[in-house]
Amino acid sequence: MGDMAMLNQIFLGQGRKVGPLYDLYREMVRCGKAAANLSYTASQTYTLPDNVVLANTLTIGAGAVVKLPNTLEPAIIACDSLVINGTLLAGSPAAGGSGTGASGGAGAGAIFIFARSISGGGWIKANGAYGGNGVVTSVGSGASGGSSYFLSTTKAGGGGGATGTNTPGVGGNKCLPLYSTLGFRFPHWLGKMDMDLLISGGGGGGGAGTGTNNGNIYAPGGGGGGSVVADGGRGGEGNSSQFSAAGAGGGGAGLIMVLSENAVPALTLEARGGNGGNAYDSYAGGGGGGGGGVISVIAPTSYASAHVTGGNAGSGYNSNFVSPVAGGPGTVLLTRLTLS
Repeated sequence: MGDMAMLNQIFLGQGRKVGPLYDLYREMVRCGKAAANLSYTASQTYTLPDNVVLANTLTIGAGAVVKLPNTLEPAIIACDSLVINGTLLAGSPAAGGSGTGASGGAGAGAIFIFARSISGGGWIKANGAYGGNGVVTSVGSGASGGSSYFLSTTKAGGGGGATGTNTPGVGGNKCLPLYSTLGFRFPHWLGKMDMDLLISGGGGGGGAGTGTNNGNIYAPGGGGGGSVVADGGRGGEGNSSQFSAAGAGGGGAGLIMVLSENAVPALTLEARGGNGGNAYDSYAGGGGGGGGGVISVIAPTSYASAHVTGGNAGSGYNSNFVSPVAGGPGTVLLTRLTLS
């Protein structure tokens, strides 16, 4: 089954307009409507302690930034009314690799939004973080980035650069999570539900770059983290003739799903891969870009803009053989919801 077909089956089910997610949507909105109002309106960053947010009306005011926690499980926001003129940020559950040089960018998590009505013109972001720029340090190879999938057979984290063999970090693989009809335990108030569910959609962390203070040691770049549907880019190889330091890989983007029975306004939705870090100079390798993520909007009409570009490769040694590579593009799924 191809990536698009699998994603459509996950979100839409088989033989039903919106599949089992719509059953969950109705239950989520019911629980949200029974909850209190939540308001974040000051021009500051709020870090939420829980990955499940229930509210009758959830308001994110202009200038406010609401960051979800770094959990492997998808963040779930359920409300009767969502008013967003500020910014909602996914968590970063997949750490970037670290080492003696630059650190890889963290991979973004997944956000599932269930709202009866949505208004405003704000931002929802699940972007991979940028890889770090090269820093000259002691000799050492970089570590691979982490993965944010706890049910998957594929590693999404980018590889770290290896100094001894001038081996750039490989890009993390795209990583469609395993899913099946299973009993997945949501929070205690919802109990156990049997449904097809995307377990996680976070991007892998970027691999670390390498730093060297030895003119005979190579400094290759770290690979970018993969996302649900896009590979991260590999890092670039280095040149051993100078003291130098490589760039690290960018983090893979996450996933945003918005399900509403009313029109989605002109929000800006972003699941972009993080850019690879730049080498200290032209003698080391640049970092690979993170893979672009997935944005799914299921609503009668949507005026939102969606951005799922892969991260750019970092600058560095222009090798004839192994130059750094940008992350692959993500996927946008727009589905018209018709209710009988």
